[in-house]
Amino acid sequence: ESIADIDAARQDDGAAYHFDRATKLRTDAENLSEVAKDAKYVVLRGGQSLFGDGWELKLMRYDEVQSLCNATGAEVRTTFLGILDGKDAFFGADLLGGNDDSIRDVFAKDDDGTHFSDTRTGAPLLSPLHNELALHATALSQWQRRNQYCSVCGGPTELIHGGTCMKCTSCGAMSWPRQDPSMIAAITSRDGDSILLAHSQRHPPRLHTVLAGFIEAG
Repeated sequence: ESIADIDAARQDDGAAYHFDRATKLRTDAENLSEVAKDAKYVVLRGGQSLFGDGWELKLMRYDEVQSLCNATGAEVRTTFLGILDGKDAFFGADLLGGNDDSIRDVFAKDDDGTHFSDTRTGAPLLSPLHNELALHATALSQWQRRNQYCSVCGGPTELIHGGTCMKCTSCGAMSWPRQDPSMIAAITSRDGDSILLAHSQRHPPRLHTVLAGFIEAG
């Protein structure tokens, strides 16, 4: 049974899912390495995620990710995301480098519409589970790409704790993803029959959302 089938079944019967970030597992490198072998991977390339035909994530096994890297010359950086319903492990797989034309050629051979698309634009159209996976994986990969050097001494950093923590190889300082406070609001009419929605330039046509944004520190 594929993750898409599981997700569709949940939506049909209204069942909830439990996605555990499993923070205790992050520091257990040996166990995490075993879990990674049978995990499902959210494939990323910069700010883009790998989608299948329609708006669902194209999840891969690790051997499929490796085959993609071999065919395109890309390297992969993996990050532990969590455990679904106590049994299925998920990782992010960020493709670094590689040839854009080679990547397009690989997916052009498929007939299932597999393609990379902007995560932030596509995420609102995903199911709740795929939305959480895509945004979680993208947030961590973008943080990793932008923090390759220590903010204390300038030395190079290395990823630890399943990719969720940076440690300086020079002074040993550790850092984690920045938490940005934000807000979201539903503005409705007094009778509750109307709601104010907005359309962002980054969204596809006819997609409107409630109002949201980041909050200044302090």
